[in-house]
Amino acid sequence: MITIEIETAIAAHQMWSKRLRHIVDGISPNRVTPTFVGSYTKCLLGEWLYGEGTKFHANIEYVELIKVHQQFHELAAEIVTLHLAGNDIAARQLLDGKFETLSIQVVDFLHRLRDHTEQLSP
Repeated sequence: MITIEIETAIAAHQMWSKRLRHIVDGISPNRVTPTFVGSYTKCLLGEWLYGEGTKFHANIEYVELIKVHQQFHELAAEIVTLHLAGNDIAARQLLDGKFETLSIQVVDFLHRLRDHTEQLSP
């Protein structure tokens, strides 16, 4: 059951990242605000982390995931701010650099959390 929850959280995170990239690239007409994308508790992964996922609060992987996920959303808000100001070059640089790195870290911590909890399961 835990693996399914975490895999669902990973998929939700990856879809969210793809959506932001499509917005900046002009593929998606959906416009969002920096406040909306900066909210790390409102996306599906955030809802899971602060809902069902809190059962992992004692795991270091969970604690680190919370930090990286928040940084991810703070950077996403900065990217949207740049995009809305017409500075798509800078927005894409952040998307392809630090944003991608944070996204990978989020998924990595989710995998670590999954692996840690599977080791504890009988």
